[in-house]
Amino acid sequence: GSATTRLYLAEGVAAAIEVKSDVSTQWNEVLGTARQLAPLRRNFGSTMIMGAMPTNNVPLFAVGYKGWKTPQTIVQNLDNTNVAGVLVIDPGIFISKREYGGVTAQGPWALWGLIVCLHLAASGLKATSANPISYAV
Repeated sequence: GSATTRLYLAEGVAAAIEVKSDVSTQWNEVLGTARQLAPLRRNFGSTMIMGAMPTNNVPLFAVGYKGWKTPQTIVQNLDNTNVAGVLVIDPGIFISKREYGGVTAQGPWALWGLIVCLHLAASGLKATSANPISYAV
């Protein structure tokens, strides 16, 4: 219902995060979300670059309490997808694609790797403006 519906302009969304109990067994659900998110494009009216230029798409990060056990397996599953990065809390691995820093972090630094990428995604939006007319045409 309307009490649970929220509307955000894509230009104001830094990233989307999909949380799963086991990202490896629920990977197809993550890919389904990525497919649904892919057509959404940010159309900036103007920008002043402070850091990385924001992408036109909203990045999706997947977080799972459990999942793949090696960085190599995560990299293989990230290839050729619209997913920006994956955090597996147990055993503590984070991998992001090159557009989001190409971060590889393990152990206690895995969560920090996700934070770094979210900061990167958000920092590019500091001096941007939306072009609301693009939603009407």
